[in-house]
Amino acid sequence: MLNSQDLTHPQNLTHPQNLPQSQKVLQVVRRFSFNEWGGTEAVVWNTAQGLLAKGNNTEILSTSALDKPGVEERSGCQIKRYPYFYPHLGLNKHNKDSLDKKGGNPYSAGLYQALLSEPCRIIHTHSMQRMAAMTRMASQFKKIPYIVSLHGGHFLVPKSEIVGMTLPLKRTFNYGKAIDLVSKPNQILQDASGIICVGYDEFLVIKKRFPVKPVTYLPNGVNVKNFTPKVSKPRLEHLGIPSQSKIILCVSRIDPQKNQLALITLLKDLLRFKKDQPYHLLLIGPITNKNYNIQLEQYAIECGVKQHLTIIPGLKPDSSLLTDAYACATVFVLPSIHEPFGIVVLEAWASGLPVIASNVGGLAKLIDNNRTGLLFNPHKSTSLYETFSALEKNPMLAETIARCGRSEAERNYTWDRYVDRLLHFYDDVESWHRSNYHLELAV
Repeated sequence: MLNSQDLTHPQNLTHPQNLPQSQKVLQVVRRFSFNEWGGTEAVVWNTAQGLLAKGNNTEILSTSALDKPGVEERSGCQIKRYPYFYPHLGLNKHNKDSLDKKGGNPYSAGLYQALLSEPCRIIHTHSMQRMAAMTRMASQFKKIPYIVSLHGGHFLVPKSEIVGMTLPLKRTFNYGKAIDLVSKPNQILQDASGIICVGYDEFLVIKKRFPVKPVTYLPNGVNVKNFTPKVSKPRLEHLGIPSQSKIILCVSRIDPQKNQLALITLLKDLLRFKKDQPYHLLLIGPITNKNYNIQLEQYAIECGVKQHLTIIPGLKPDSSLLTDAYACATVFVLPSIHEPFGIVVLEAWASGLPVIASNVGGLAKLIDNNRTGLLFNPHKSTSLYETFSALEKNPMLAETIARCGRSEAERNYTWDRYVDRLLHFYDDVESWHRSNYHLELAV
């Protein structure tokens, strides 16, 4: 394996495709579609690109949820998608689509066979439940280590959100229990050779629970150069947004967890108390909860702010409209009720935007209040308006926050830095696995 330091010596560079297949790292994820992009997909894709750039062979394996089965090669990386199913009798297409977008727990015989047959040195799963259980079984059969990345706050997800994710399974019969008896998803973390936590609070919980095995806090990264503030702002009139608008931007899934209703309330209050200001709310993100999207639009009509609201239901990761939106925005706001990390905050920082975010979960750890952003209480009705108003009244504070956020992204949150740390963690995991495997043989 090439360590990140080897890249400083051109003679040590090896094209990933020329490396032995046994040195490959398999990246496993529940779904991977460039048309339905989210935080986990961004991490998996940039991990793969970073590993390839540093001479490490890797592939992405996923189900064909929200995409088609087959092999795709993009930017030198192979993506293999396999047919799948949810082991529930009585599951209709609408509910299956809902599970594909969020909370699905599928099984894929083809993906499991690929895990068994593909030569590799590590399997890195970015999903829990049956996806990770298949990884566990394949790794144990091949006697190689597997790593679990926890992207969604596994131990810290609010009960109400869990109930919402399982609603599509109501009145169905779960015949997957037989599969689970064999695959033992309850032993995923216990048997893993390493665990990566995106959220710091979860890292503390996991480290306490597994004090001996390799566990690391590894926050996500951002392609800083892709979001560099533009010299001249692009125009968004083609979206119905007047050029003089003060754009409040939120990039996140359209989902109750992201709490965009609070932004419509903010918009209503701003237009009520500051009538001379041309505010416009721009929401960008895939719709993972159609009912919530309808609720947002109806609430905007009730509040009389519909003409000041634009919703773009998701963009491809390389869309110029995404970077244009960041470039045109006045402020970025993320009002999530629950958030393990908040990769979009890094994008806002890289774009030179002042950030306002909920004082919850990973956001509270990520943002240094009054330096790289402002935190508010999402459970207090007036907190967001008060925080937003404080920022508006102090242009110097807004400028300082934007500058410090940009510096923070450049210094600590590049994907290059992320992959360097990941490679070191892979080394630690392999050493730990070898020691423990040999110990098991001796016993």
